[in-house]
Amino acid sequence: MKQRKIILSVTICLAILTMLKAQVFIQGGAQIDFTGSTFISIENGDFINNGIFNAGTNSTVIFTGSNTDAHIGGNQVSRFIDLKIDKPNRTVFLDQDIAIHFDIIFSEGFLDLNGHDIDLGSLAVLANEVENSRVIGPAGGEIISTVNLNAPVNRNPGGLGLFITSTENLGLTTVRRGHVPVTSGNSTSIQRYYTIMPNNNTGLDATLHFRYFDAELNNIPEAELELWHNTGADWEPLGFSARSDAQNFVEQSGIDHFTTWTLTNQANALPVEWLAFQAFLQDDNRVLLEWKTAHEQNNAGFEIERRMPVGTAWSKLGFVPAATGDYQFLDDKPLPGMNFYRLKQQDKDGTFSFSPIVSVQVHATVTPLYVYPNPALDEINIQLPDDAMSITLYDNLGRLLLTQTVYEESLIRLNINQLPSGAYWLLVQKNDGFEQVKWLK
Repeated sequence: MKQRKIILSVTICLAILTMLKAQVFIQGGAQIDFTGSTFISIENGDFINNGIFNAGTNSTVIFTGSNTDAHIGGNQVSRFIDLKIDKPNRTVFLDQDIAIHFDIIFSEGFLDLNGHDIDLGSLAVLANEVENSRVIGPAGGEIISTVNLNAPVNRNPGGLGLFITSTENLGLTTVRRGHVPVTSGNSTSIQRYYTIMPNNNTGLDATLHFRYFDAELNNIPEAELELWHNTGADWEPLGFSARSDAQNFVEQSGIDHFTTWTLTNQANALPVEWLAFQAFLQDDNRVLLEWKTAHEQNNAGFEIERRMPVGTAWSKLGFVPAATGDYQFLDDKPLPGMNFYRLKQQDKDGTFSFSPIVSVQVHATVTPLYVYPNPALDEINIQLPDDAMSITLYDNLGRLLLTQTVYEESLIRLNINQLPSGAYWLLVQKNDGFEQVKWLK
């Protein structure tokens, strides 16, 4: 099928889509739908989504031009089928989380996470990453891939550059890649880490093959790189069984379980001052954080940060000044679901380091989002959160099926008799963000 190519270089004003000086701007309440094989080239412009973007099943959005950097933003999460970066010596910045169905294809230029996440799901991959065209993220953010791993052999989830081998069934496994180095004073790692979270995480006897780029070395001698992992209380070196400066990898075998991994050398031994950091759910649904340090020097105190699993940045909850080495902090208002916490230890000279990450499941104290029956045949019931504003229904390819404003309803019934069998996603917009649930027919 012949592709339609739209070069956005003039000002076009439409009811559902506004293009200003090569900028794609989807207004609030507006909608754009791609059908068939669609190809859009955005030359020296941004993609801003404040409405509804339905990428169809076979579309590509490509960023081109070397005059200016570009941004992907707006107040809605955009879901792309294919995304291509072709901006010589320029960068595309994320100002919002995005999701990808198939590929992110690199030709020239960088894609900066800018503190946001890219959800690759189970199918999408990073394609053609090289030194001068790849994902970067000095301000934080992660690329996330979730796949089933049953006795994997050199599986590279999402093309993230982490190859996993094990004779065991790891089950559903989430791999997160970030580019902020682990730092504490003068100790540091390379500008890349991976967090691996399998359903089965014991007795794996796994081999881990960790790839990196020269630009991520962070002034650490390449010939001295070793694998380090987070034990939950500190960082521990695991050495290497193979490594190559020419091919940019470090590998280790005989790994029993997975955590968070990075590369550094013995001269940059990562911080081991954390004796313990734990989170406890209290009877009143508050979360108590407790931590201990082995020794402190020049310590100003600890900033407490929290985030949800996917799609949110770390937020500051409070600050505890340096004291005796035994500390507590009470989170009075945790969010329903899995809450993740970390400590930002701040020195008096302005340097800082992060603690290991801990998590706790918080039970909902308000009406939760719930779809039943699941799986369903002819009808689904949607129990809505108290602050629900609208619902949007997508199929598993990201195609928009329904959007509906919510007024004072607490329960909505939808007739799904005409929908084909398969997986579907319900996205609920609330006062403080979004919540989604997957259901099957």
